[in-house]
Amino acid sequence: MRTRETGVSWVFILDGDNTLWDSNAIFTRAQMAALGKMPAIARNLATKKGLGILRRIDDSLISHYGRHDYDSRALFLALLLVSRGAEEIRAAHKATRMLATGLPPDLKDEAERCDMTFRRELQSVPSLLPGVRTTLETLRRRPSSMILVSEGSHSRIRRIVRAFRLEAYFDRRYAGRKTYSLYRRALRFGLTKLSTPTESRIKTMVVGDLLDKDIRMGNRIGAITVFCPGGYKSDQHPRGKWERPNYRIRNIRELIRIVKKEEGHRDQSKSALARVGGSPVV
Repeated sequence: MRTRETGVSWVFILDGDNTLWDSNAIFTRAQMAALGKMPAIARNLATKKGLGILRRIDDSLISHYGRHDYDSRALFLALLLVSRGAEEIRAAHKATRMLATGLPPDLKDEAERCDMTFRRELQSVPSLLPGVRTTLETLRRRPSSMILVSEGSHSRIRRIVRAFRLEAYFDRRYAGRKTYSLYRRALRFGLTKLSTPTESRIKTMVVGDLLDKDIRMGNRIGAITVFCPGGYKSDQHPRGKWERPNYRIRNIRELIRIVKKEEGHRDQSKSALARVGGSPVV
């Protein structure tokens, strides 16, 4: 059943990992399981301290490859090198070179054993975060196009969506590196799907847990941006105007209040530059 007509149609672009479901818990479990497969260094790295080292190296490798879904053998090669006394950044750089030129025999078996454990654990379906289903149901009652974006693989996102029977909520799913181009494609799809005679009362909202990906790209396409920090990188702070969200929430349920508030505004569809910093963070 549709909600009361407000004269507003919506394009909702929603992040999946750590916004709708708890990917951080799955990754943490997979990473700890992989650390436990390093018998030579288990006493030093199969701990919370070791997890911190792993996360720092992971960030370095994400920067190097430009994506989250890089060959994770690089991560475990780097950790093995750290266990032998290498500095973290140097270990990460050396690991990427090893993958390009061939793994040395004394590291190959351990790195691949850790990688196999890591990938197996990642097949687990994460938990849906509190309030997600009821929020999606409420948003879906509005004239809207709802789009899911994720940097995970298509197969992984499809498996999660099917597990929770979320197919009916999303008109399109995009998997891959979060770029301006991807968000522009998502926006164009959403506008086409709405097929309204005028764009003057169409609003776009981007919701995600990463300032440098979701919020930055949302601001650049002129969307209302909502930052919903999850367990992964929950202490982020904006680095400039493009990473400044219009709203900050603690629970996905708060989206309903924000949507109702925005529906009460009589502003026209806006450009990215007009929207950035235009609304207070709440």
